Amino acid sequence: MKFTFTLLILIAATSTSTSLAESFEAFTEPVQTIELSASESGRVADVFVKRGDRVQADSVILRLDSIVLEASRLIAVQEAESTTQIESLAIERDIKQNRREQVLELLGKGAVSPEEAKRATADADIAALNHDAALEKQKLAMLKVKQIDGQLEQRLVRGQVNGLVIDVLCEAGEYVSSSHPHVATVVVLDQLRCTFFVSTEVADLYEAGETVDVMMERTNGAGERRLRGKVEYVAAVTQADSGRVRMDVLIENPQHKIRSGLRCRFDSPRTQLSHVPSYQGGSTRR
Repeated sequence: MKFTFTLLILIAATSTSTSLAESFEAFTEPVQTIELSASESGRVADVFVKRGDRVQADSVILRLDSIVLEASRLIAVQEAESTTQIESLAIERDIKQNRREQVLELLGKGAVSPEEAKRATADADIAALNHDAALEKQKLAMLKVKQIDGQLEQRLVRGQVNGLVIDVLCEAGEYVSSSHPHVATVVVLDQLRCTFFVSTEVADLYEAGETVDVMMERTNGAGERRLRGKVEYVAAVTQADSGRVRMDVLIENPQHKIRSGLRCRFDSPRTQLSHVPSYQGGSTRR
């Protein structure tokens, strides 16, 4: 009789744990989805990628027309590299300085008037200032080149990560506006994210960094397979309308063998175990 009673308790406990076990479903998605956008409006000159291409961080995806800027850059470079005016003003400065020294020497001998000495000094100072102004103008031209280089860079759309191009929204010759700057979409598939919305009880059992098991459907339809994942994020707030908590799980996918968009399931074994009583010494213990 005692054995029968114990067996009934275990069966009832197992049934209770099964009924209380919670299962949560989600879909895999890329760990990053980046909508590349043009920082300026303009006509598309070149598109360097197509759907399915793998791109590297900082690689050029698209280029907007920049003929006018390139011409402006040539002018700015010519002004920055030109030294003719600087050299001529340097010669004039040296001449005026020599004349000032001669006039001041003659002034000491009483051979020239003070007014003439003041005029020679002013001419030398003006010549030196003109030379300095030419040097500053050259520096401004160099800065102008850098400014145009920055504007030319803004006409390029570069990849921000190592990823896969899944969409290209424009072709050469089309116009990209500031109201619709999105030109391409790149995803990172080295990791896949599963976003589960679990009960508060389950969320309290896990924290970021823990390893969990996720059941993933097979692409050939032959059931599921078990994969190891790592908890990336557990929301600190329970959604008031649903009573659910967001929990993100990352699955490593370095070879890109797992497709994004597959259905996945998370069963909380801790929830099941927490409801299974143990039987020791003729009594049940939790």
